[in-house]
Amino acid sequence: DEKLRSILQTENVTDTKTNEFGEDEENFDANVVNSAVYIISLSLQVSNFAVNYR
Repeated sequence: DEKLRSILQTENVTDTKTNEFGEDEENFDANVVNSAVYIISLSLQVSNFAVNYR
């Protein structure tokens, strides 16, 4: 009974911490910089896979 109580108390403590940063987030707006970084990182991953696949 004591173990179950401690598990439930730990769960309740962690639930309150998850919404700490949720209110300050802004909506994501795609722009040229984001698209360029995405394309570059995708090409690096594909080329890395192609080199290591051999």
